[in-house]
Amino acid sequence: MTIRRQSCGPPSAAQDVANLGLIRPPLVYLTSLVSGAVIQLATPFPFLPGTLAVPLGAPLVVVAITLFAYSVTTFRAAGTPVPARKPTTMIVRTGPYRFSRNPIYLAFSLFQAAQLRAEAGGLRPPLSRALAGKREV
Repeated sequence: MTIRRQSCGPPSAAQDVANLGLIRPPLVYLTSLVSGAVIQLATPFPFLPGTLAVPLGAPLVVVAITLFAYSVTTFRAAGTPVPARKPTTMIVRTGPYRFSRNPIYLAFSLFQAAQLRAEAGGLRPPLSRALAGKREV
């Protein structure tokens, strides 16, 4: 059996460069977190009581950080670079990638949901404190 390289066109060096896309996904998440914190500072709108926000938000932070770390560890163990600006060297199908195509982005989304819960409960997460220019104790 002969294995042939499939290609849509002639081989070139451009195929070894990752497609960065128009906007990088981590920047999309950061922009939405910052804009949400700014909106919350400008017009606070609590939609969850504080008694529910912390019990819902704290586990989300733990799950998000754990999922992110597990995903990065799995990538490194496979020998493929984590940054999307570098070309992929191997398709990873183990660890959290068995269940999700992009568990790192899922971790970003869970962290964003935790930020929302904290804001909803009247807490000031570090991002909001930084934007407000205040340090709460």
